[in-house]
Amino acid sequence: MEKTTGVLTKVSYKADKNSYGVEIGQGNWYNGFGEPGCKKGDKVEIEFEVNGQWKNVSSLKVLEASSEPDQKTSYGRDPEVIVKTDCYKMAVDLHIADPTKDIESTAEELYKKIMNK
Repeated sequence: MEKTTGVLTKVSYKADKNSYGVEIGQGNWYNGFGEPGCKKGDKVEIEFEVNGQWKNVSSLKVLEASSEPDQKTSYGRDPEVIVKTDCYKMAVDLHIADPTKDIESTAEELYKKIMNK
């Protein structure tokens, strides 16, 4: 088990996979499961295990919280969820205008274009 301390430069949470990645410095990524419980700018202590190229988080502790608002919690919802909801609303409007358009596939196509996925 290894340990590191530093200020988070990026926090990425994927709700659909219930996983997260946190970056300390540039290119030093650590990955875990569940909600990260931290945000960009927090000073953290991470215990991790190296598994090949991956640094898997076993423990993440916030030592000093950043005063910056967390993008996810400041809106009350994950921005990706907001985008996905809006894509479905647009897909319904497109379906009303052209009933041959499938709502589900149109919404997914719009989401991928907007999120560059």
